[in-house]
Amino acid sequence: MPPTATSAGLPFGLDPPLSQRLSADRVYNPGSALLGPFQLYYPQWLFGTWTVTAKLTGFKAPLGERFISTGLAREVADPRYGVGSAVQYEARFYSTLPDTWANKLRVTAGQLPESAIIADRAFNAKSLMEASLGYGGVQESVYDPRGSPTRQTIVLSPSGPQGQPLGPRRLELYINNRFSESDAAGDFVCAELFRRVKLGVRQVDVADSEAIYRFHRESDDRITGSKRRAIYLQPQDELYFEAGNCAVALLDYALVLQRVDPGQDCVLTPKGVTQCVGPGG
Repeated sequence: MPPTATSAGLPFGLDPPLSQRLSADRVYNPGSALLGPFQLYYPQWLFGTWTVTAKLTGFKAPLGERFISTGLAREVADPRYGVGSAVQYEARFYSTLPDTWANKLRVTAGQLPESAIIADRAFNAKSLMEASLGYGGVQESVYDPRGSPTRQTIVLSPSGPQGQPLGPRRLELYINNRFSESDAAGDFVCAELFRRVKLGVRQVDVADSEAIYRFHRESDDRITGSKRRAIYLQPQDELYFEAGNCAVALLDYALVLQRVDPGQDCVLTPKGVTQCVGPGG
C-alpha cells in the first residue's frame, strides 16, 4: 500500500493525496486541523544550514484568469513572478526535543527523550522574504516553537528599498494544518496550510495559501526537490463560492539545497547554540 499522509486534523482527507498535490491540475483547501501535533518534523538528513535556490518553473490558474484578479492571487500573478526567475536564500534546520506525550512517557520511565528536526522558521522566513524583496525589508521575525508553534510574526520595515515611507506593517502567519510522508523512493513530502494576516496603516488583508514540498537526498551535502504554492480565495472575495474551495493559482518551483559548509553537519540554533552531528546524520 502507498504511504499515508499524516495530519493533525485530516489524516485521510487530502484531495488529491499528498504526493499527488505537487503535480495535480487542481488541489483543494484541506481546512484547519482540529488536533495536534502542531509542529512539522523533518528527516535527519535535512539537519544543517543550506543555500536554497528556488526557480519558478510554472504558473497555473486552474479555474481561469478571472479568479486571479483579487487578493493574494492577484499579487502572485504579477509579472515580476515570471516563469524562469529564481531566488537564492539560506535555510536552517536544527535538532530539538519535542514536547510530546511520547517523550514525557520516556522521561517518566527513566529513558532519554527522542530528538527531532524542525525548521528555524524565524530565520528562514526573514532570509526568503529579503531575498525575494531584494533588500533588508524585514525588521524582525519572531517564532516560538514551544510556546506558540502555530503562529509567527514578521515585522516589516516601515520604509521601502529607496527609503520611501510605508508606515508600520507586520505579517501574522498562522499555520493551520500540516502533513508529511516518506514515499516509496525515500523522498520526504510535506505540506503546510497558512493564513496570512497583513496589518498596515488602515489595512487588514487576509489570505490563505498552502506550501507543498518534496525533498530528495542526493548526497550528504546536496538535496533537490520541488515546491508548489497553492493560493486560495477568501470568503470576502466575489468568486469565493464559485471557486468551490479549489486553489485559484498554482506556482511550481524547482529546488536545490546545497550545504553551506560541505562535510560539516553544523547549524546555529535560534538560541545561538551551534549544533553538530556526524557525517550523514
